[in-house]
Amino acid sequence: MIFMKSKSGRTLLVVLGLALFLGLLTYLIVVNQKRQKPHAIITVPTSLAFVLDEAQTFSLDLWLSHQDSFFLTPEAIVSATLTDEDSLDEYRVEPKKLTVEENFIKLSKTKYYPARLTLHFPFSSDSPISLKEAKLNLTVGDGTNLSLPLGSIAFYQGKSRKAFIVNQLLGLTGQLKNQTGLAGVVLQLSSLESEIVKITNIELINATCQINYDYTKIISNSIPETRNVAEIIEEEVSLTKRPKEMSFSMEFADRETRTVVLPFSYFGQYLTEQAGFIIYYEYLGKPYRQIIEPITLLHSFEGYDQGVVITYDPN
Repeated sequence: MIFMKSKSGRTLLVVLGLALFLGLLTYLIVVNQKRQKPHAIITVPTSLAFVLDEAQTFSLDLWLSHQDSFFLTPEAIVSATLTDEDSLDEYRVEPKKLTVEENFIKLSKTKYYPARLTLHFPFSSDSPISLKEAKLNLTVGDGTNLSLPLGSIAFYQGKSRKAFIVNQLLGLTGQLKNQTGLAGVVLQLSSLESEIVKITNIELINATCQINYDYTKIISNSIPETRNVAEIIEEEVSLTKRPKEMSFSMEFADRETRTVVLPFSYFGQYLTEQAGFIIYYEYLGKPYRQIIEPITLLHSFEGYDQGVVITYDPN
């Protein structure tokens, strides 16, 4: 009888141990299934420029490892600010919309989805606002702080009078420190006026780049096939060479079309893939300006090399 009791006791212990083991294993499986992999965000610091309209919104391009990156939705973000590490200026912004595309690219065996975060910029100024080392700082609802490096950003606001149509805006490529960006543009304009219009200057809307006025060149209206700025202006010019001239002028007769090459000069570390301009001109003895909003002329994701990966752990 004593033997039978001892055997039954050992059996019971084995059964209880097995039950505890299976329960613990089930718990670990369930917990692991609920745990999510950390989300990765890639930003590509570059040189950006925005002309703000009445809605005062602008959009930033990101790359996300998850299509359902809920923590970047406006509802999940408690606060958001744009800061300039160079000047220490800070501007509060408001996230409005997150759009994530279905197509993806692969980097180190991880899928990344292109996304666009639209924000409201509630500060207005007649003068350009420049952030040379911009970061978007986000506080998520769970208390996580995310700091996304963006590069340099220029915001511009102002009234505009249209005197020209942009027929062509062609990007010319160049490299600086293994980065690819715009070395300049070919800009073809047609006057809308029946009288002489005189352009007194063309300014690039950018925080760390300007037109190199020493090498601007009016060419025939046939758009060159080459994308090499040196071949068009017939001279090799460093992208970091500062111009001595600070303006550029040209005249348009009655509804005339003219084409000009505008090389760029960089004084910051970020190359740009977009170009926008402020055209200052005189018409019938009065000064005006026309804003050509920045548009992207290169579509490279060479940001694999310059991209910055930020992680968010939702667990």
